[in-house]
Parts: sequence; C-alpha cells; structure tokens
Amino acid sequence: MDRIIGRDEALSDIQRAVQERRFVSIVGSGGVGKTTLAALLAREIEHFDAVHFIDLSGVCDPASVFTAMASAIDSDGNADEIGLDQLLQRISAKRCLLIFDNCEHLIDASADLVAQVLNRTSNIHVLVTSREMLRIPGEAVFLLRPLGVPPNTGRLTATRARLWPSVEMFLDRASHAGLSSEISDEQAAIIGAICRRLDGNPLAIELAASRVNAYGLERLADLVNNHLALRWRGNRNAAPRHQTVESMLDWSYALLSDASRRVLDRLSVFVGDFSIEAASAIASDEEMSSFEVAEAISDLVDKSLLVFQSDKGPPRLKLLGITRTYAALKLAVSGDEPTVRRTHAHYYVEQLRRHSIESPVGGKSEGETDLNLCNAVSALEWAFSKTGDIELGVTLCVEAVPSFIELSRFVECRRWCKCALSSIPPHLSGSSAEIKLLEGMAIAGHLTLEPVEDIEKATRRGIEVSAALGDSRHELHFLAGLHIAMIKSGEFRRAMEVAERFASVAVTTGGPSERMIAEWLLGTAYHFIGNQTAALKCYSAGFGLLSRWGSVDLGYFVLLHRALARVCQSRALWLCGSPELSMHLVDDAIDETRGQVGPFCVTLLVAIEIFFLCGKYTRAGELVRELNYLTSTYSLTGFQEAGISLRQQLEHTCGNGLPPTDQLQARLNGARSAKFVSMKLGSLSTLALALAKSSEFEEAMSAIDAALALDERAGGTFRLAELLRIKAEIVLDLPKPQTDLAEHLLARALEIARDQGSTGWELRITLTLARLRLTDGRERGKQVLVLLREYVSRFGWSSATEDLRSANLLLRQTTELPRRANSYPQVARICNA
Repeated sequence: MDRIIGRDEALSDIQRAVQERRFVSIVGSGGVGKTTLAALLAREIEHFDAVHFIDLSGVCDPASVFTAMASAIDSDGNADEIGLDQLLQRISAKRCLLIFDNCEHLIDASADLVAQVLNRTSNIHVLVTSREMLRIPGEAVFLLRPLGVPPNTGRLTATRARLWPSVEMFLDRASHAGLSSEISDEQAAIIGAICRRLDGNPLAIELAASRVNAYGLERLADLVNNHLALRWRGNRNAAPRHQTVESMLDWSYALLSDASRRVLDRLSVFVGDFSIEAASAIASDEEMSSFEVAEAISDLVDKSLLVFQSDKGPPRLKLLGITRTYAALKLAVSGDEPTVRRTHAHYYVEQLRRHSIESPVGGKSEGETDLNLCNAVSALEWAFSKTGDIELGVTLCVEAVPSFIELSRFVECRRWCKCALSSIPPHLSGSSAEIKLLEGMAIAGHLTLEPVEDIEKATRRGIEVSAALGDSRHELHFLAGLHIAMIKSGEFRRAMEVAERFASVAVTTGGPSERMIAEWLLGTAYHFIGNQTAALKCYSAGFGLLSRWGSVDLGYFVLLHRALARVCQSRALWLCGSPELSMHLVDDAIDETRGQVGPFCVTLLVAIEIFFLCGKYTRAGELVRELNYLTSTYSLTGFQEAGISLRQQLEHTCGNGLPPTDQLQARLNGARSAKFVSMKLGSLSTLALALAKSSEFEEAMSAIDAALALDERAGGTFRLAELLRIKAEIVLDLPKPQTDLAEHLLARALEIARDQGSTGWELRITLTLARLRLTDGRERGKQVLVLLREYVSRFGWSSATEDLRSANLLLRQTTELPRRANSYPQVARICNA
C-alpha cells in the first residue's frame, strides 16, 4: 500500500502530530479508514527507533489489553511472563512509537494502559485509533472525517468529479469490477450521487463500487440506501468487522447501552440534520426522559455514530446515511416504528404551522425550512402508506403547502395535494383544509404539467367552497388562479368574464388592493383579446393604486398576476408604438421578479418575445437560456415546452441557416400539441416562415392556417393582424405568388391592427405591403411610401427597433433614388433585403 486515496494531507498532519505530541488519537466513524491510515503511518513514519502496532480488534477481555501490547513488543514470545515495568524498561531507552488500533470496545482498559505508559516513560509516543476518544490528560484528537464528496449543485462533469477523493476512490475500486476509467458526464453525476448517499465513507464506497458489474451504475444508485446494501461483502481477507457495512455497524451497536440503542433507532426517522430539541421530542417518551435522551445523544456523538455540527448557527445533529439505514432497520425490527413515525409527523405539523404563522414570507432560513419540508415529505410517505395515518397525512400536507410554494418545490406540492385531496376524510370536505389543498394543487399545477382542465376543476371547486364558507379572500385568490388558467389555455373571452367577476367581488368585499388586482386582471384580458387602449388604461389604474396604497398579500396567484400585468403592459406599449418605453419597462419587470421563480418565469415568457419584436436577439437569447435553466432546475414542466419553443424561435429568426426539413417537421408537430396557447401561436407562425424559407410551402401554409384557426377559437387575439401578415408573406414567397390574396390579407390585417390600436403591427404590415406594391408602378409605390412615412412619424425617426431601422432605411433610399419609372424594382429589392 503506497498511498490512501484522499488521505495524503491527513497522513502528513498525523505524522507531524505524532512527532510533536506524545499522545495522539485518530477518532472517526466505522469504515472511515483509521486502521488503514495508522498502518500506513507505521510503515512511513521517521525519527523513531521502533514502531509497534498493537491490534486490539480480536481482543475481547479488558485484562488482555496489556498481553496484546506485550505480544506485539516482545518478539521472543515471553509476553505472559513479563510485567509492564519490565516491558517499558526494555523499550524506553530508545525513541519508540506504540500504535494501539481499534480501542473503542476496550476504551477503559486502553485508557488506563496508555495513561500508565505515558506516566512511566518520557521517550515513548502513543497513537490510538478509536471510534471515541480516550479522554485522558495530554490527548490530542485528530478527527478523521469521511472523504470529500461533490456537492449536489449544478452539472457535474467527469473532469470536475475526479477532483473529489470519494469519486476517485469509487473509480479506483470499480475499475476492478469492470468499470472503464473513462466515464461520461452522466456517469460522473451518478457516481457523485452514490458517494453523497454514502457520506464519503471509504468502506461503504469500496463495497458499493465492487457491485458495479452486478447491478450497473443506475441500479447501484437506487440500491445504496436500501438495507440490502448493508450486507454486500467485500474483501475476504479483511477483518470480520470490515467485511460488510452491517458488520462494521454491528460492532459499534454492540458497544451501546440499551438507552443509546433506542435513541439511535428513533433518530433514524429524521431526514438530514436536526436540532437537539427535535431529537428530544422524537426520542423521549414515558419511559425515557429528555435528560436521558440528552445523555444517550452525548454517548452516540462520542462513539462517532451521531455527528454534532455547530459551525453554522445553533448546534445540529446528523446521522450519516449508512448509519441511518442501519438504525431504521433496527427500528423496524423493534416494533416501535409506528409510534415513532406518528410522533415525528405530529412534530413537523407543529413546526410547519409555527413557520407559516410566525413568518409567512420566510422568516426562517431557507435551509431550515427545507429541512422541515424534507422531514414532512418523509412523514407524508409514511402517513399515506398502508400502515400510516391518512388523516394525519392530510393535516400535514395542509401545513406543508406554504413551504412547498416558498421553496418552489411545485412537483412535490402537486403530488401530495392530489394524494391528500383524493383521500380527504368526509368531515374535512368543504373545510378550510380542503381550500388550502386545492390552493396548493392549483398553484403547483400551473407551473408543472397538470392539464388545464384539472387546474380549472381545482380552482372552481376552491371558488365554490370559499363562497360557501364566506371566505372572500380565498374566493378572490381562486378567481385569480382561474383567470391564469383561461389565459394559458387561450380562453381569453372567458378570462374577461372571470376578471369581471373578480372585480364584482372586489367591489363588494374588498378594498383598494383588491380593486388594484381587478384592474390587472381586466387589463390582461383586454391585452390578449387585442384592445390595447383599454388594457393600458386598466394597467395604469392598477399600478396607480399600487403606488398609492401598496399591496396586500392575497396569495401566490396575485404575485403571478402582478408579474403578468407588468410585462403585458410593456408588450401593449410596443403594440401601441412605444418600443423604447416598452424595453425600459420590461427591464424593470425582470428586475422586480428576479428571485421569485414562478413570477420570474411568467415575466421571461413575455419579455423574451418583446425583445424579439424589437430585434434585440442577443438579449432575447440570454433570457431564453435563463428561462430554460430555471425550468430545468425546478422541474417546471408547465413552462419547459414554452422555453424550448422560444429557443427554437430564436434559432429560426437569427440562426445561421435553417434546421433540416425533418427537424422543422418534428418541431411543427411539437408546436401543434403544445398546451400554452399564446406560445403555441407564436411558435406556429415562426415555424411557418421557416418552412416557407425552406420551400416547404404546403407545410408552411398548414402551420399558419392552424395558427389562424386557433386564434379564431380563442375569439380573436392581439396576434391576429400579425398572423394574417405572415400568411401574406408566405403566399408572396410561393413559386407563383398570389398577389391578390396577399393584398386582401394585408388589407384585413391593417384594418384589425388599426381597430386594436396596434401601431407596431401596422408598421410591419405596411413594410410587407411595400414589398408587394413597389413592383407595381409609380403611383402605387408612392401611396405605400406615404403610408409608411405616416407610421414612422408616429414613432419619430428612432432606430431603436429592427422594424423602424428597416422603414427608415427604405424611406431614405427611395428618396435618394432617381425618379425613374424603373426605380421601384430596385426599391423592392431593398425591401426584400
């Protein structure tokens, strides 16, 4: 053995400590590598005349500790005949190192013998390995920690993974089981997860790595937390206590008192670290007082079975993963598990309830809230199992909803709310508990892949129960959620009906804040159906009330609506001919919502399109990447397809070349099945243009006609004028351009844009009209240029957006061209460019 993976620094530190101090203890949990490190040190240590390694692992009788020492020192076999003084006299003339390995099961006898050695000599140094310190004067403790593991943050590459000693050890041991040393990034992530689950314990990692050929990496990752993994056998030549993880832990478990065993077993119900108060609440009962629990905890910490953490905030305790698995198995065998599990669940009901009352916006640290929620999820798993307590599970889920939302754990929130609602006892049906579950279900459903009809069902049931209970606050919150569901599904006229109902309830039972929110809902409905003047009026009124009164927290949907109102106000300003103000406000909207996962994603969806409309493709690309990172990180499946669609639209709009036709076709099929209707309209129209550029005219017409049909089913939207313009572009690109149809489509588009007050669309339509008419002769060309100049004058001679730059360039170049009859084809070429 030339080196131990990940222990070079530890070996150097211990060598130095042994040289400088007469008594050093290497203390650590089982399997962490104390014996291996001590054995290597015995081989490599310098400046000692003699080194004697005393293995106590096979010694059972405390009286035999001296005999083991004498046998290791006296090579003549006279250990039984020699006394301590005689033995020390024989070796103390020279500088000597005694290494006592594996002292924990003989802690008192070992401490007594080491103390005598140190007191009777001056030239002998002692190194001890143990799962707990000897606690005698002069002892310098070296805590041997597990191997470092890669954090569970970001994407772990194969190159970065190898920097962690736990991964290096896994790869070294797994190479003997057939795993190639060249691993992919995906394999590195799995190995990192395995090492984390084994808490960097070298023995556990070695045993797990030896099973790679039997199970494969993915299956191995699933099994490492299973109690069967405790029994995986390692090296047959290893000491019996190191042949399996279970035997290693059996060794420590046998040294505990009955009280310490019971406490260890009961603490296995915790996930992650926990407070001393929490440990006492779970482990104490009528037979064991909190004082006795505290004593047992101290004993478990001393024996390295329980980790004490005090570097960050109040002291915390933690069971390492393999120890927790072992203790959970013991708890199941003991018969105490149902009682302990129930106590654990009740404890976290109270913790979550206290958190939501004391700090509704997150007064506790995010880490503590996350730990409470992780334990609550573990308790939910038990409560809804065959041996659990369904009513307790429903109560726990009700209290967990605010923390699920606060931490953006929407997938879990949706899962458990559905489970609780399907199991809710009759006496809780129609209660405030059902309201909170429906609320959590609806909020999480919007951000995950829950079908819109299920979200609508949950919100309508919430409205019904809230109204029956006279709970106007929750009734308004559910109406706000229903409004979002209608926007998402493209039911914009129905969204207007919901907004009007919200306004009616707000006038009857609410105050300025409720009326402010009503203006946002009305403004958003007007914006989507295409009445931009009315939309901007409502938004102005709503944000005016916000600046005057401030907002009252009416729930998560209000945060979403505030974000939606702010960013849709920006898009409405673009449509009404104020692109620079639009971009200014959208940047403010992004800054305002950053850090709020759901509202930020809502903001990004619209903000990206605004930067598209303004021709700011670099900025749009940055936001697309940010959106897709967020949706992936938080599993926001409800927004993931929208983010992918926007990325594809960016590629089609400003990418270098178009994707292959089969890829365009696949994207078209994906767009047709998308659930976010507003995004679906944008995706279909962009794909239609891309298909036309690839001369796939039949598919291009199919895509734009699908978008127009969808717009018609929605009752007409702010996009209709642009969809008609795009169809005109496509028919002009056909091998035989259909100019009459294009004229008709553009005339209709211009009429709709004027009715909607959408100057931004009017400018685009006029540019396309210029392409068509400038090839027809002098008079028609003059007419379209006059019209274009009129629209540009509404913006001023700004070049802030791509459309304005194109229009100004066209007008400037047509003014500079010679006034000849054949000049208009040249102008047409400018338009096409």
